[in-house]
Amino acid sequence: MYDNILRYVMFVYDKSGEQIYSIMHGGYTREDKAKVTRVRLDYPQEYLTSISGYKQEDGHNDIENAIVQSLTFHSNTRTHGPFGEEKGKYFWYPQTRSKIIGFYGRCGETLNSIGVYAEPI
Repeated sequence: MYDNILRYVMFVYDKSGEQIYSIMHGGYTREDKAKVTRVRLDYPQEYLTSISGYKQEDGHNDIENAIVQSLTFHSNTRTHGPFGEEKGKYFWYPQTRSKIIGFYGRCGETLNSIGVYAEPI
């Protein structure tokens, strides 16, 4: 049912030199075929500037029933992804001379939405 979609995301933040791990957002799959991908930034020289992706909707624009199909992370030096299947409705957080410092969203069995916290560069 959910082949080739993004099942969950987790983030590692830097807090004054200490690595802080987020909770899992979405649902873990116990499938042996599941692909786990890590995005490693060359921090502090590299930082995220934008995200984009695709989401599947039920036709009613209902965020609770949306499923994030794919994500692409854009940094100041390169692009990471896409992760998942690029189909559905395209979304993006544009590059606005800011850097991404955190994420928020909604999840259930899958990731339903994602947004960013940003600060000026």
